[in-house]
Amino acid sequence: MAVPDDPRINSPFALKRISDALKSQLSLKGLTAKKDRPDVVVKYRLGLKQEVESDASGVSFGIGSSSSTTAFGFMFGAGADVATVDNLIITIDLVKPATQQLLWRGSYENHLAAGSTPETSTKLINSMVKQILDKFPPK
Repeated sequence: MAVPDDPRINSPFALKRISDALKSQLSLKGLTAKKDRPDVVVKYRLGLKQEVESDASGVSFGIGSSSSTTAFGFMFGAGADVATVDNLIITIDLVKPATQQLLWRGSYENHLAAGSTPETSTKLINSMVKQILDKFPPK
């Protein structure tokens, strides 16, 4: 499994969070880990997608005067606040081991905050894995 070279998702801690979340959510579905001749193999991929967000509603103005002159100043500016945000993408595949046939795929994308703590990272990954696996099995 290849992940971008970003320590927020390419670290032993992040990979353990994903693994733990998968085990927890799949056990709620009645699936248990089995190394010897499993019925299904679970694979996952992590990705980052950068997006540019803008807020075009930023309007400001100012009025000023000077005591040494009778001049007044007026400034009006309309500009957009622009920021780059990272989105974490988790894709989970359930594969038939004998044929490597894809049985089911789910994916979810969410904002990845800069400077998140281990606790917030765990909550984010748990939430994303739950969102994905809530759609399994297909109805």
